[in-house]
Amino acid sequence: MKIVVWKHCLIWAFIVAMITTGSVASIQVLGQTPECSFLSFYENDKSGKMDRNGKTIIEPKFDSIIGFNGESALAKKDGLWGIINGSSEWIVKPTYEFVSDGFFDGYAYVVKDKRYYFIDRKGNKLAESFDEARYFWDGLGRIKLDDKWGYIDTQGTMVIPPQFDEAGPFSDGIARVEKNRKVFYINKLGQKVIELSENMGSGHFAEGLAFFDINGSEIFGFVNTKGEVVIEPKFREVDEFVEGRARVYIDGKYGFIDKLGKLAVSAKYDDAEDFSEGLAAVRIGERGAEFGYIDKKGREILPFKYKYAGDFNCGVAYVEIDGQWSYIDKNGNFLFKLKDLE
Repeated sequence: MKIVVWKHCLIWAFIVAMITTGSVASIQVLGQTPECSFLSFYENDKSGKMDRNGKTIIEPKFDSIIGFNGESALAKKDGLWGIINGSSEWIVKPTYEFVSDGFFDGYAYVVKDKRYYFIDRKGNKLAESFDEARYFWDGLGRIKLDDKWGYIDTQGTMVIPPQFDEAGPFSDGIARVEKNRKVFYINKLGQKVIELSENMGSGHFAEGLAFFDINGSEIFGFVNTKGEVVIEPKFREVDEFVEGRARVYIDGKYGFIDKLGKLAVSAKYDDAEDFSEGLAAVRIGERGAEFGYIDKKGREILPFKYKYAGDFNCGVAYVEIDGQWSYIDKNGNFLFKLKDLE
């Protein structure tokens, strides 16, 4: 079965270039999170943060910066992670060997001396340490003790005691778990709500649907949160639904289906990313060909001219074109003029 990597909308790609004087495109972003006000950039292999006008907010002196909201961020220096404030001062000095890719439901998980902790933006620990932990999602975080997985809430209360051999994130109030070699789905009370036939493999729920196959056939369909088959197995390769579309692989090409299983975007692309804020980066041609952006009906919105094309987040995407790296808006306007990369 294909393993799907979960994407998190607050993760920003880094600009591997230096900003030079130039015009700034007018971008208006309404109703977005505080993280949307800031963009990442690198200078001399060090990470900094700037606002949308190109003004430097955090000087580029850190190995990496994650989750900056204007007041605090996870920051890495000399191989260790801590938390900085908006003035680049340490709230928590670098002490952690590993951190999650941001704060989720107010917490990040961190690792020190092979023990996992949840901390808030001030560095306060939510609970005692765990053998392993994974980010909060849908209000619950996954923890592992004595080789079994369970769930805690944002108050640090153990709401589902460790008992599972595997445990996925909650989505739509449901999580996929495995116990004694049996896969099923539970609700936030730990109660079994969906149990598929033993010959059915399955993925995590996203937007109310989870993919499945039968007898390891790797021909996939989708079930709803009642365990009912809503899209019959007929696709060789699928991803989870994102913004009402799921990427599928048909006769060697990628396309997208809607929640009825109908082909919403023709399968004609050699590479395709998930939709983000209504647009998806796609490529026609072998590796090295250029990307463009399409909408959910398959209409070309931005032309095929990008050597690299990232997801849209907070109204902008990170791209490479003609040796330049920058952020663009949904009209293809560059936020900044950048130096050519040699």
